[in-house]
Amino acid sequence: MSTLDEKFLDGPTVGYCSDSDEEAPSASVPAENEYPGSRPQSAQTGPKGVLNDYKRHGEELRQKKLERDAWLRKEAQRMTVKPNRNTDNKANDDDDSDDESALEKIRRQRMNMMRDMRRGRIMEVPDKHDFVRIVDSSVPDEVVFMHIYRDGLEGCQFLNDALLVLAGRIEKAKFYKVKATLLETSKSFEENALPTLQVYVNGDLTGNFVRITDDLSEDFGCDDLIQFLGRHEIALSFANTDNRLD
Repeated sequence: MSTLDEKFLDGPTVGYCSDSDEEAPSASVPAENEYPGSRPQSAQTGPKGVLNDYKRHGEELRQKKLERDAWLRKEAQRMTVKPNRNTDNKANDDDDSDDESALEKIRRQRMNMMRDMRRGRIMEVPDKHDFVRIVDSSVPDEVVFMHIYRDGLEGCQFLNDALLVLAGRIEKAKFYKVKATLLETSKSFEENALPTLQVYVNGDLTGNFVRITDDLSEDFGCDDLIQFLGRHEIALSFANTDNRLD
């Protein structure tokens, strides 16, 4: 209905070496002939003596190789960069503490929101006549919030959730929602103007926010809505001064 459309649209870290560590002297891998002991001269002659000498020499080479490998492993271990365990542990502890604090904050916020949603209530307006009656019969100093919506619109769901939380936080206010089709608005209004939030005080329209989602952040919540209403000088009476932004 065009008159209603006009009213809606025209309304007001890795490890490191410490600098204090002593610099390890450079070490070079000794050649095999630098190890203690030398190949003994054979006192035997003939094939048997040559064979024994060959076996003894092979054993010496094997032993030297074992000693050389052990020395290399020791040097490699000594030169390995070792992380500062205390610093790493402290960093990990700090990270864990930050994560726990963030999770605790999120948990507290969600608990507050669930509490407010349980306390809050939004009443469905059944028809156009009740809409007019509700608006005209508001009591002095009482704020009436009217959410005009349509099913299946994501912005309407966000606004409804935000209003439900707000309803659990403030006093001297009533919250309603009504389908645009019940008000016999035009198809253009239903497609382009929703969600619409109207705010009435003493029966007067003091806030008329057509497609309010254009002025709010994506995935907005109750705190965003409170800030928005404050910018438009909509006075709210908070229960237990619970207007904090957790």
